[in-house]
Amino acid sequence: MEHGIFSFRSYLVTGAILVVFSMDILATRTVPMIPKPNQVWTWDITWLPGPIKGPYFRLYMIDIFSRMPVGWDVWENEDAVYAEELIKKAFISEKIAGEPLVLHSDNGSPMKTATFQVLLQKLCIQKSYSRPRVSNVNPYSEAMFRTMKYRPEYPHKGFVSLDAARSWAAEFVL
Repeated sequence: MEHGIFSFRSYLVTGAILVVFSMDILATRTVPMIPKPNQVWTWDITWLPGPIKGPYFRLYMIDIFSRMPVGWDVWENEDAVYAEELIKKAFISEKIAGEPLVLHSDNGSPMKTATFQVLLQKLCIQKSYSRPRVSNVNPYSEAMFRTMKYRPEYPHKGFVSLDAARSWAAEFVL
């Protein structure tokens, strides 16, 4: 298997974040080269502010190693049931059946529940987790979340409703 050196950089360009993924000799971590889409997915959950201080909506987003979103949804709380639903929808829409797939995530509770683990096993998805207590656990998903939250049209004062958060996320993903 070929291996390369990965580095991640982001730059502020005219009020938006430009994310650059590149091969770099100075990077410290070696990762396998992924030759085509739908071989490695990475996902995470970010919090979107609600209409008043305190409540948040949770955005679940999966993105391919090529940084293309393959599935997403917004919910009012973190729950393994939502994670399972998202994985099933993305698995079907991307026609993954019979193909090898690795799903990388942090060590959050929805990612580690027994029912979620059973689903991954049924779909023949290999799981991969970041090391515990590491700040840069999921740079692909985190970069997408940062890009989203630094866009000028992002509602920094909060979303008025769950439907508004879903609508905004749909526009961002398209």
